[in-house]
Amino acid sequence: MNHLAWIEISKAKIAHNIKTIREINGPNTIISPCVKANAYGHGLIETTKILIESGVEWLSVNSTEEAQRVRSAGINHPILVIGFVAEYELEKIFDLNLRLFISNINYAKKLSDLGKSRNQTANIHLKIDTGMHRHGVLLEHSSNLAKEILKLPNIKIEGLATHFANSDDPLNPAYFNRQLEKFKIAINNLKKIIGHDLIIHCHKSASVLLSRDNIGNLIRPGISVYGYYPGPDVAKLTKEKNMILQPALEFKTIVGQIKNIPENSLVGYGCTYKTTRPTTAATIPVGYYDGYDRKLSNKAYVLVNGKKAPVLGRICMNVTIIDITDCGHVKSGDEVVLIGQQQSEIITVEQLADWANTINYEIVTRLRESLPRFYI
Repeated sequence: MNHLAWIEISKAKIAHNIKTIREINGPNTIISPCVKANAYGHGLIETTKILIESGVEWLSVNSTEEAQRVRSAGINHPILVIGFVAEYELEKIFDLNLRLFISNINYAKKLSDLGKSRNQTANIHLKIDTGMHRHGVLLEHSSNLAKEILKLPNIKIEGLATHFANSDDPLNPAYFNRQLEKFKIAINNLKKIIGHDLIIHCHKSASVLLSRDNIGNLIRPGISVYGYYPGPDVAKLTKEKNMILQPALEFKTIVGQIKNIPENSLVGYGCTYKTTRPTTAATIPVGYYDGYDRKLSNKAYVLVNGKKAPVLGRICMNVTIIDITDCGHVKSGDEVVLIGQQQSEIITVEQLADWANTINYEIVTRLRESLPRFYI
């Protein structure tokens, strides 16, 4: 690779993950994978194309900006915008043929007026707040909202949705079950009011993988599409069912400068590391600007020649210093693995998340969008 740093994405592993998700949830369930946040760091457009080749029926994005990029790539699948859409963006709902969540009547009226002026109808999904308390209309107000929207021209209530707060904690399911029961009440009430078939969706990666009360006919898996589990307990229970996801992403760079430094030398900004032996150190042209978290300083290691090379001192904006003393013969330009496998050693996204005291979602979504991505 003629690049200082790059990301490799496995097409086959993404396809495997979609196949696994479909096996768990049945052939008739619509899969609408979340491709927001640059497809969780995997590259929005190319990853979306891989997902379509893998048979997904819908796509979920965060914003009209993401939807615009997908449409500009010639992709015509149904797109659901699951994030906030400002009033000045509502034209794009019609221009790009998008679905969106609605949770208040004033917003619905503005969309209706715009649709009437254009002689177009918008497909909307009522978002029910069953306990996440982020977006959505509270259960007790949802029936009145639906009745008011049904009076408006140029709007069709196509679906009902909610979002779970802690479905990734299967060992403590009480709150998940409470939200699920509220959503069932909403479905029962609103089906009677709306009077036509609806697309029902609530399940994200955790509840998708655990197949907990397979309510609805559409699912919105996110992190699992890319081969990662939304928590250790979900991973354990899913693997016990022999449903194994395959991480699709590897993050690589090359060895830069190599130098020998003496014992008791201070390394890097802030002098936070002191060598305990004569050390062969190398720089790699990756830093926190690239998404290699500064909190990995003095904790993480990378792989060189199939060996672990610890990070020395603080990670810089564009450079990280590593210890290659035990990595055999190393020369400038040799491949370095930050996430992925090299010979028998592997560094997982979960390891980086643990070292950085965060979650796997943050590790992959913060990878610099302009890093070259290669689809293999």
